[in-house]
Formats: sequence, structure tokens, C-alpha cells
Amino acid sequence: MLSTNRAVFQVSLDSMRRIERMFGQEVIDQQIETLVETLEKQCGTSGGDARAARIFETFTALCSQEMASTLKQRFPQYDQKANVIRN
Repeated sequence: MLSTNRAVFQVSLDSMRRIERMFGQEVIDQQIETLVETLEKQCGTSGGDARAARIFETFTALCSQEMASTLKQRFPQYDQKANVIRN
């Protein structure tokens, strides 16, 4: 997910979706802290905010609702639904 190559980045996100389908939300929830490190590395980097938003969107779609709520509180800048309501 940290690759600057768009195709590699997309394949990484697609792989996350396949992992969730194979192993379930519980596995994503168990590994979310490790995964969030990727999101944090993208934050504020050149072109990274757009990628961070896509990573955030993917993570919140794949994890449990409880974990998604936690991520939305931790990274409100990437919560597009909340940002639409605020604006």
C-alpha cells in the first residue's frame, strides 16, 4: 500500500478485500493496528492524503462496525460521510 505505483497500490487494496472475504472481519480487526500504521505513513505526505482516504475507506468497509467507528474517531479527516455532513 505504500508503493508510489498506482497499479501496485490498487492491487494492495484489492488484496485486503480478498483477505477479508477469506478470513473474515475478525482477522481484520485483530490486525487493524498494524494496518493503521500504513494509513499513518500516508497522512500528510505528498499525494498521500488521497491515498490515505482510499486506505481509510477500504479499512472501514472491511472491519467490524465497532472498529470502523474507532477509526472514524481516530481519523476524522478521512471520514467522507462525516465531512459531507459537516460541510
